[in-house]
Amino acid sequence: MFRLVSVVGFAGTVAACLLHYAVFGRKRWRPDKSTASVYRFSLSERLVHATTLLAFIVLAGTGFWTVLALRSPLHGWLWVSHAAAGAIFAIATALMALFWAMDCRFARHDWTWVRRLGGYLGGSNVVPAGRFNAGQKAFFWVSVLLGLVTLLSGLGRMTPVLPPAHQELIYEIHRYGALLFVMSVAVHFYLATVANRGTIRSMVLGTVGSEWARHHHPLWLEENGGSSDAPAKD
Repeated sequence: MFRLVSVVGFAGTVAACLLHYAVFGRKRWRPDKSTASVYRFSLSERLVHATTLLAFIVLAGTGFWTVLALRSPLHGWLWVSHAAAGAIFAIATALMALFWAMDCRFARHDWTWVRRLGGYLGGSNVVPAGRFNAGQKAFFWVSVLLGLVTLLSGLGRMTPVLPPAHQELIYEIHRYGALLFVMSVAVHFYLATVANRGTIRSMVLGTVGSEWARHHHPLWLEENGGSSDAPAKD
């Protein structure tokens, strides 16, 4: 049953992203040729984000490979890789939460972003957003929640101290929590790359163009004095 649900979930997520791109395409905005840069993420933030992503890929790859391809429980080097990636993911996620929890608090202006769905369904007007918009904030908290659920249920699965029926429930929570996590990350990746030009640059180089920042995060840019050539603090 879980294998079928996983296939349907993955296929549905990909189909939804393709449908969105076919109907709405990338976010519509016209940046000028300004070369001014604004520092958005520090080196430590980017390293932690990259580490979290790599650990997540290993976890998802080893976990779902055994379910979809091997159709057997984790064992051997796959289990070792899964467990090691889980430990790294837990540490990196905790650090990421420390970095961004304050910035991801919801504010009154976020409701405007929600009402307009961030401009992802058309329109070119600037939507109020601080360092993170409402969608990014929601994804952050969902990621923290699902990360905590999958990590704790994974630990519960590794230490079978409860009766078999409870262990089976923990296993189901782990599997379905992981499935929801992978689907949400896939949508996040699509919105941050294909659907929104310039976003991936901020996680690679740490900077964004001033016009990009003015369009996507105007309140944050205003807080930074309009533009900044000084590196973000580590």
